[in-house]
Amino acid sequence: MKNNPKIDRLAAVAMYILVSDGKDGMSSEAVARECERDAEKEADREEVDLALRALINYELAVLGEDGLYRPTRAAIEADRLSF
Repeated sequence: MKNNPKIDRLAAVAMYILVSDGKDGMSSEAVARECERDAEKEADREEVDLALRALINYELAVLGEDGLYRPTRAAIEADRLSF
């Protein structure tokens, strides 16, 4: 996956949201809403999906069998250390 600064910034926001609010899991639509994206717009959904895939590739999120995204321990620890 080629780095895209816009997607990387959105991934950072999505990671923060997952760590803050999504430890029990969040759908991509819920992440989109929290990132102030319109889950009904295809372009917004695609950007959020790319950001969530980036987090999975960076091992900062996982997609559970239930279809919900959750932060990994690495994401939680990185968040804790950054503040």
